[in-house]
Amino acid sequence: MAKVHNGSQHLQQSISTYKQEKQKGTLQIILSLVVAFLLLFLQPLVGIVVGIILVVYFSKRSSSRAGISAEEYRIQLHGLNGEKRLTSQLAKLPENYDIYTNVFIEWQGKQSELDSVVVGPTGIYVVEMKSMRGRVYGDEAEKNWYLEKTGRQGGVYGKEFYNPTKQVGTHVYRLANNLRPVVKNLWVQGVVLFDHETALDVTSQKTIVTNDVNQLRAYIEKQPLTVESKDIARIKSYFEQGTA
Repeated sequence: MAKVHNGSQHLQQSISTYKQEKQKGTLQIILSLVVAFLLLFLQPLVGIVVGIILVVYFSKRSSSRAGISAEEYRIQLHGLNGEKRLTSQLAKLPENYDIYTNVFIEWQGKQSELDSVVVGPTGIYVVEMKSMRGRVYGDEAEKNWYLEKTGRQGGVYGKEFYNPTKQVGTHVYRLANNLRPVVKNLWVQGVVLFDHETALDVTSQKTIVTNDVNQLRAYIEKQPLTVESKDIARIKSYFEQGTA
């Protein structure tokens, strides 16, 4: 098994904050209703008014402090679970591979967050993970790709999203420049790994695009041994400065 080094998980932090604030908000609303109920015995009208005001106030307060909407929470939770599932499957690579997750890098004042970076004797792979349900259409030359979904009633709908091969291409460029002083002439390969629930109708020559993590693992293992042990040690040292 490959060793997984977990970096700072911003999605996890966002989700945890949402849950904590919603729990606080629920408790405050319950206490507000208790106060309003007690006031009903003394001043019924006052109790009703106070109850409504407190419930509305704490509901809005909870939503503002949560940082994200309920829909954003659902999407982020689905994405986080998808990333964890794909990472655990990717970690079935041999023990001479390391996987670094949620890596933050900077190049020329611009930052990138890399979902996963695989380091091993066959190369360096920047893996952008996408957890989606439906069919994806796209070409690496296009700015946006299209996700098509079928609803429960059979209706077809969809949405555009930024071309992930361009996204990972930016990550590859910035990481390659960061690693240049560490190891010379190092090839960094970009990968877009979709969940198995995603059907793909895409074309890409430069970037690997797949929904089969087993196929990706086999591909990585079958590549020529191009990175020497001493260089792997230097690369791992670079990443471990900022990951757990």
